Amino acid sequence: MDPDVLAARLEDAVTRLRATGADVLMATGVDPRRAPLIRRTRGRVATYNAHIWSIAARQGAAVLDLWGLRVLHDWRMWAPDRIHLSTEGHTRVASLAARTLGAVDNEGYLVPLEPLPARPRAQVLREDAQWVRAYVAPWVRRRLRGQSSGDGRAAKRPLPLRLDVRD
Repeated sequence: MDPDVLAARLEDAVTRLRATGADVLMATGVDPRRAPLIRRTRGRVATYNAHIWSIAARQGAAVLDLWGLRVLHDWRMWAPDRIHLSTEGHTRVASLAARTLGAVDNEGYLVPLEPLPARPRAQVLREDAQWVRAYVAPWVRRRLRGQSSGDGRAAKRPLPLRLDVRD
């Protein structure tokens, strides 16, 4: 995806949302520099992140800075697929969101987990190979067939819901 085209579409959506009086919270992409395979997208992610900050400044939106959230460099913050957050990762991001929106003033989400002992290189390679078999290869097969991982799935919440926010 072209980050410039995607940013233009995002700004259009944010502009329309802000015109209704809605507050908007956008999130930057996470820095992929430590992620095998995905690190090659780092330049595009950084470009898109720059767009997000610019859009937020123009539209009066808030930004959740995931690129700068260093605790996300710990693999324990990620699910086994290495794309989605684990429960702990979600907790940290939710805490950052609450702080960004001014709901809390707690920086506990920045505290790193206790370091784990170094793993032997062979173990790391075995785990990476298992990840490729379990997640990367099926993704490639779907793309070659023109399929999405969401094809054939029903929406979890197919109808929009109105949220009542109380003080």
